[in-house]
Amino acid sequence: MTARINSRGFTVAEILIIVAVLVLLVSLGSFLYVQHHNNSSSRSTIKSYAGTGLTIKRDNSLNQPGVDNFSIAVSYSSAVTILNDIYSLKLLPKAPYAYQCPIDDGVIYTFNFVNPTLNAMASATGCQFVTVNNKSYQSTNKFWNDVSNATHEPVDPDTNLQ
Repeated sequence: MTARINSRGFTVAEILIIVAVLVLLVSLGSFLYVQHHNNSSSRSTIKSYAGTGLTIKRDNSLNQPGVDNFSIAVSYSSAVTILNDIYSLKLLPKAPYAYQCPIDDGVIYTFNFVNPTLNAMASATGCQFVTVNNKSYQSTNKFWNDVSNATHEPVDPDTNLQ
């Protein structure tokens, strides 16, 4: 059996191969276009939400006057700053050490980080320890100033701690 040759000199088998290659190229081009379009639109989403995220919650458990409860998602730069503050805090020695702390008025902050996942809690007054994974760290003025700057709130309004 011999293949027929068209007017340009291609056999039927060659024409079928050319058509198959063209279909494959069009399909591949279409696939790449869709992938590029999907990646482009998700890149803007990634830029908006990638990296460290942080929600800070203040709880006035003793109902101190003038201290509002809140929950605020802070900016990326504030989240990174506060995360670095927490990473730089000094771990407190374990017992038998005893700490003589000023009165704690019950204002507690919780810090819920995303990317990395990290949850921390800190008292705004008293010893002002920061607790992460059941370990206590001594907070710093820089930490509390960064919290105040991130939330646009004084840390503990009734004591003017900022």
